[in-house]
Amino acid sequence: MKRFSQYGLSALLIVFGDLIHGPVLACTLSFNSGQVITGVALAHTPEQHSLGLSGRPIIDQAMLFVWSEAQVRRFWMKDTHQPLVLYYLDEQARIFQQISMMPHSEQHHLSQSPARYALELPQLMANQVNLSVGNVLLSVECIHEPHE
Repeated sequence: MKRFSQYGLSALLIVFGDLIHGPVLACTLSFNSGQVITGVALAHTPEQHSLGLSGRPIIDQAMLFVWSEAQVRRFWMKDTHQPLVLYYLDEQARIFQQISMMPHSEQHHLSQSPARYALELPQLMANQVNLSVGNVLLSVECIHEPHE
C-alpha cells in the first residue's frame, strides 16, 4: 500500500495521476475547525460521480466528490436508502452550502454556487462531526493500492 498526503487542495488534481494507478482504499479529511473524518471514499471519475453512495443497503462511510473545475452541481437520492447530508465546497475547499437529503427522493439538490468538491455524509455521522458552512477542508490523506 502507498500513502499519499496533500495539503491545500488547490492542487488536488495533480494527485489524480497517482491515485488512478490503484484503487483508493480510504481517505482521511481534516478541517480547519478540528474535525477529522476517516474512512472516506473518493469519487473522482464520472462513473463514481454518477453512482455516489446510491444502491448501498447500509451507508457507513462518507464520500468526497472531486471535479476538475467548479460548476453548479446537482445531487439526488433516488436509489439511496438512508438520509445523507451534502456539503458543497468551493475552489478553496470552503463549505458554502449544507443540505439534508431524504432517502428515495427524486428531488434535485442544486448547489447555490459553482462547487469544485462535494462531501456526502450519513446523517448520524454528520450529526457527530458537526461541520458547518464556513469550515474549510485543509487536508486529504488517502491510502491506495499501487497498480501492478
